Amino acid sequence: TPSANAYEYKGFTLVERLLTQSRVLVDYVAQILFPNAFKMTLFHDDFEISKSLFNPISTLLSTVAILAMLSIFFLRIDRIFKLSVGWFFIWHILESTVIPLEIYFEHRNYIPSIGILFAVVYAVYSLNQKIKNTKAVMFISGITLLVLVSQLFFLTNKWRDEQKLLVHWMANHEKSQRTFLTLVQATEKRDGAQALNFLNFAISNDHFNDDLAVYIKKFILECRLNRSTENTLNKLLVLSQEKSTYTLSVLTTQASLTLNILNDQCKPGDITSVQTVLHNIETVAPQSISREWQSDVQSKRAFIYLKYGYLEKALQLFLKSYRSGRDNELIAIIDLSISLNKFDLAEKWLNLINSNKLTHTTDISQQVLLLEAKLMNAKLQESTQ
Repeated sequence: TPSANAYEYKGFTLVERLLTQSRVLVDYVAQILFPNAFKMTLFHDDFEISKSLFNPISTLLSTVAILAMLSIFFLRIDRIFKLSVGWFFIWHILESTVIPLEIYFEHRNYIPSIGILFAVVYAVYSLNQKIKNTKAVMFISGITLLVLVSQLFFLTNKWRDEQKLLVHWMANHEKSQRTFLTLVQATEKRDGAQALNFLNFAISNDHFNDDLAVYIKKFILECRLNRSTENTLNKLLVLSQEKSTYTLSVLTTQASLTLNILNDQCKPGDITSVQTVLHNIETVAPQSISREWQSDVQSKRAFIYLKYGYLEKALQLFLKSYRSGRDNELIAIIDLSISLNKFDLAEKWLNLINSNKLTHTTDISQQVLLLEAKLMNAKLQESTQ
């Protein structure tokens, strides 16, 4: 069973996930039998989490419905139906039980739907064999096909235009953070000011008002458009310290923020506060348990400090990143050590490389030679002063 830590930042517990999956599975069946194009979307992060069997009450009703479906295995019924229901549930075992995955994705239902659809086709065939009324069956089948084709046409028409599709998704999933951020990102490509207006409008109407990822995106846009970032940055300083505000989108927006700064697309005036926010994300985010992810954040923060001339702070972060497993930081560490006149430290790392105690250093021999020359020149200059 997955540990409690695996669920800590998911927004739900193991029990809540299992309870919610009862409603998800019933929703999957409903979408197979009565597809609703208005409900279909890439993101379902707005799906309500079940807190108990009675909250919401549909959890209890869904659980009863699933037990009823499973009860056919104990009834004298055509084995085709047992095979169809079994197919549906077996294919959902991996993603709808204890593994701490996200709650709902439509693509998970593709292969399991074959079981339900096979049962429907077989039921229609069996009914036709009994009533011997082919015209009625053909009429009903034709109407069904017409409804499905019309929904397919509606969806494909939306998919032709990214903006229309995202607006359609947002209209039917107002609480979906991922849909909203995707809409903002798509709008930003055409008009950054309009994207920022979307963010401000949503926040002013209490949508995503305490969402860390949304505020990081807001800060990036304000910074790129040379707008005031003071209020947004103050909000980020608070939100980045609260575990409850962390979602997967925080990681992508945080990475976008660092890249925007390093690429000079965003030039924040208060780099110290920005670094505090990034430090909070580094230590509070769920991926802080991953040395690889944490060292990557430390490395980017180090390069930001380096860009703004904070050599000592950059050196300390590069050292942290190196200790987390990033051997490629050694070149930056040695270079900074020389620039800060920490010759003993530079010699220590150069000796370590030259003694072949490190891996992944075969392609940096030329850089090492340049650093050795730089070190000798720096020591010579210091001795002549």
